[in-house]
Amino acid sequence: MWKDFVNLLFPEVCVTCQTLLVEGERHLCLSCSAKLPIISADCSEGYQDLMQRFWGRVPLSHALPFLHMTRKGSVQKIIHQIKYKGNKDLAFTLGSWAGGTFSEMYANQFDQLIPVPLHPKKLKLRGYNQSEEFAKGISLIWSCPLSSTAVERVHFTETQTKKSKYDRWLNVEEVFRVANPGEVQNQRILLIDDVITTGATLEACAEQLLQAGAKSVGVGSIALAAKN
Repeated sequence: MWKDFVNLLFPEVCVTCQTLLVEGERHLCLSCSAKLPIISADCSEGYQDLMQRFWGRVPLSHALPFLHMTRKGSVQKIIHQIKYKGNKDLAFTLGSWAGGTFSEMYANQFDQLIPVPLHPKKLKLRGYNQSEEFAKGISLIWSCPLSSTAVERVHFTETQTKKSKYDRWLNVEEVFRVANPGEVQNQRILLIDDVITTGATLEACAEQLLQAGAKSVGVGSIALAAKN
């Protein structure tokens, strides 16, 4: 009854089109859910696009972006809700959807999921790590262990949003460290971020994991930003 009362005062709306949600819908209306630009489970297009961004930089075992993101598109609105509007449950929900999408091909390909960490200052400000919430959803579907303590962000970095490709790389150089190498040695790791643009953040983090003895590192994300 209390939930019905709250919904009457503050009705839930779709995060992308703002229409009222009906019973059974969560975060997104059925129409917007059906239109999500999900990258094919065989990863043909998204896989090649993302792998090309890392060629010659760091060896990756897999590339699993979930959604295509374009400027001012529906996925950008979703990411804004997750990062700046406190909607961490949306990140978890998307993680469970991604887990289901990729489950048949990849659920048994990894020993551990590791979300890209936030600096403690940013974590305190936001209240949660959006990449970790997304990873939790995948972990639930795949029954794959998740570690949020294996990697630490040791330097506070400025936002990457308006930086050039080179400046993004400089901004994350020597930012991460593996807190406990024994936790990642000989592990097949899926490193998870929220949005992949140039891949500088994931590159810096993946390098640390491989240097610490990880058997392999793949990358996954909520969204893959379109190339400029």
